[in-house]
Amino acid sequence: MKQLDYLYHFTKDFSNLKAILHNGFKPSYAKERLADKDVLIPMVSFSNILLRDTGADEVINYGDYALCLNRDWGIANDVNPVIYTYDHGLLYNALKTFLHNTVILTALRSFKSHLKEFNQNKVVFSKSIKLTNTSKEVLDILDYLSMNYNERLIEILADHANTIHDANFPILTLTKPYKVNKDLKEFDAYNDREWRKVFSELMVLFEGGEEYQFWSNLPKPHFHDKKYSLLFSLEDIKAIIVQNEDEIQYILNELEALYDTAYIKNRIENELLVIGTKAQLLDII
Repeated sequence: MKQLDYLYHFTKDFSNLKAILHNGFKPSYAKERLADKDVLIPMVSFSNILLRDTGADEVINYGDYALCLNRDWGIANDVNPVIYTYDHGLLYNALKTFLHNTVILTALRSFKSHLKEFNQNKVVFSKSIKLTNTSKEVLDILDYLSMNYNERLIEILADHANTIHDANFPILTLTKPYKVNKDLKEFDAYNDREWRKVFSELMVLFEGGEEYQFWSNLPKPHFHDKKYSLLFSLEDIKAIIVQNEDEIQYILNELEALYDTAYIKNRIENELLVIGTKAQLLDII
């Protein structure tokens, strides 16, 4: 049996493939539906799948061009397999509870002045400010602090909430519904066997905010700063897949502009690197 040892990144355009060879992978916001909300997560995505299962009328179809990299490269660069879930499943409910119990408390310091004012005026927090998507436990904490203001306690609770939030946030960014809607059709995303590189230094955006709308309307890739580029070397590439056979030479030209020609030739001769169409490479990878 063929082993699923590779991570594929597919694209529809030859120009995109060339740009990746020259600059590495640039992250973009991708929309997910999690815990009853649309969320934009900054990432670079890969498929851990057999080449035979890609293309029109196959399991996945993200384009006819692809870069195939060794999975060990992905692991070394913190590329992780996603966790698939479904509405009201265990993970779905856990994420919802996580968000409803941590988001407000991580921003607790910003409520200090309000809580102090409420305390002075003997006003219960929840009677004055209405919060949605917030648990009863969190509202109880805010109500208590509004009636029993304690700055030290606020600092302790905020630090604790941030620790819990930061420890669990990768679960949010690595979770995906196993069925999604794509081009007005239901798509079984579970078949994709997605792995993704997420960028904790970039914000995750929830629907309803101005930034969510702003980034949703921008063309991809979204982040061009070199510090966010996911880089690789020639040794990390197992295969480069093109749509047409006459594009193979163009790829070789691009590689020769980046790497030593003799080294490229050696890797190709020893089948450490293969370049071709899907049909040409099916029996190799």
